[in-house]
Amino acid sequence: LFRSSEPRQGVSVRLWNDQAVLELLQKAPLCVVNLANNHIMDFGPEALERTLALLKEKVIHAIGAGRTISQARQELILSCKGKRIAFLAFTSDEPHVKAVIAGPDTPGCASFSDFNEVLRRVRSAKSQADIVCVSLHWGYEFHSFPAPEQVALAHQIAEAGATYIIGHHPHVLQGVETFKKSLIMYSLGNFFFPSLLSINGRLQPSKAISREYMILKSEIDDSLNIKSVIKGGRVSANYGIVSYSGAKLRQFEKKIQFLSAPLSGQDYGSFWINYKNQRSRELLKESMMEALHKLWFMPKGELLRTIRLSDFRRNFIRLYRILHK
Repeated sequence: LFRSSEPRQGVSVRLWNDQAVLELLQKAPLCVVNLANNHIMDFGPEALERTLALLKEKVIHAIGAGRTISQARQELILSCKGKRIAFLAFTSDEPHVKAVIAGPDTPGCASFSDFNEVLRRVRSAKSQADIVCVSLHWGYEFHSFPAPEQVALAHQIAEAGATYIIGHHPHVLQGVETFKKSLIMYSLGNFFFPSLLSINGRLQPSKAISREYMILKSEIDDSLNIKSVIKGGRVSANYGIVSYSGAKLRQFEKKIQFLSAPLSGQDYGSFWINYKNQRSRELLKESMMEALHKLWFMPKGELLRTIRLSDFRRNFIRLYRILHK
């Protein structure tokens, strides 16, 4: 929620949000936000510190990031309607996510790289609460299916006692799975994520596949049985949030079923390899078409002002890889 004079280096985009978003979040009787992601440190320790302080002031609960690894990993336990609900959040620090991980004396996010520690904390939370929500920032951007290792991790977290497992980072929708008595949402996709300005000042239009959103509304009874309803919609060209209804909602529900079906298949590993190879080729072509679109429609003065040698190198590599795939 702040920008500082110590921005993160080595990234193409730095993200922040206007503080006015807090007015919306405060409308919920209880609101929990997950800060374990690959952009919370884009403006350095000071911006994180001030964001945490402002959230606390507005009584919006934050998990997943902190001044130290101990604070970032700390579970949050709230009471609601006679039940105790625990919240934990972790992010991947793999190369395709690139989150900044907290240390013993340094700020950042909680990581699930030490998976035994994650399972220990989920079991501990389950011993203190009726319901355990685990938020995971993971996966490959613009891929509609999770990697097999994500599925395996989610199942272990479920067996450790998680009630809900809530995934995000790919910017697109992925499937929903019930495992044991747990509900796993591998990626909720984007709810509202506009086009971005990169560090070099160029507009990065959002992909059409990332403009569709999913909201999962869930109820849990005294016996901890889960009921859930999926709602969907799109963000329009002028940034309106349009909910699906009627035939479009039914079509959307079928899409979620299609994305969910392979997760329970006998050989998901082989399915994923085939899908990832195909999707990698598609993304290469998409990135090349996006580059050509920018070249054609960007004002020539802006293009000359922002073009870099690295742009030629990157697009040459893209073309080479497309021709040799």
